[in-house]
Amino acid sequence: MDHFEKATVFLLATNEQILLKQALDVILETCEDNDIAQIVIALKSEDCASSTYLKKRILPDKKYAKVSCYVQKKPGIVQCMSELPPLVVGSHFLMMSADNEMSPHAVCALIAAAKEHPDTIVCAAKWKRDSQLREKTNLHLIGSYLLNQMTARILHVQANDPCSIFRIYPIDVFRKLPSGRNKDFLFEYTVKPLAIGMQYTEIPTEYKNRAESESNFNYLNYFVFAAQYLRHAAQYRLLAKFGRIQ
Repeated sequence: MDHFEKATVFLLATNEQILLKQALDVILETCEDNDIAQIVIALKSEDCASSTYLKKRILPDKKYAKVSCYVQKKPGIVQCMSELPPLVVGSHFLMMSADNEMSPHAVCALIAAAKEHPDTIVCAAKWKRDSQLREKTNLHLIGSYLLNQMTARILHVQANDPCSIFRIYPIDVFRKLPSGRNKDFLFEYTVKPLAIGMQYTEIPTEYKNRAESESNFNYLNYFVFAAQYLRHAAQYRLLAKFGRIQ
């Protein structure tokens, strides 16, 4: 991909309502209209709170003509993410939560970076210098920082936030990414590109606690999650070294 055309934005939603509308408004107001091909709200079910709100308050409004919704076919956030790339329209796409934990203001900056580096994966990295982290618990911050630092060291890459999903992908680059099982999609989406040397860069952003949506954060689950990330990073690094990654 030698140039940027348009981007598809995926918002992962569960029970967000007001925050979902705020995210949509920020993206539509701060991004150039010609830069956005579509905004797809990925819903966990047909009858979730976000779905009901969309049908009543968002989709009937002509202001949101570029907004559509997609109901995931199988349960689980990672499964939902794995179902989205075939829906991409345009040259690039990005995924983000609809709860404003990932700042919708960063979408415009990600698109600007994609225009400058159209063949590069660009991440809005919370641990990059000049990024702002708001209202996070200390233990959560420490855990996230250590996980990302250890992952980068395992991969032997210069990256501040290699585990973040908040990145804009050239669709052609994504299609070249060796894919495995859907249950591993999160790790393939984040750390595998770095393991095999795909072009990657970062920009600063703002992260904050979830507000309206319910947080499912659990320290034990986070420890298990972190261990899985590190295991996959080491596995991808080793396989890439011997040319056997797939």
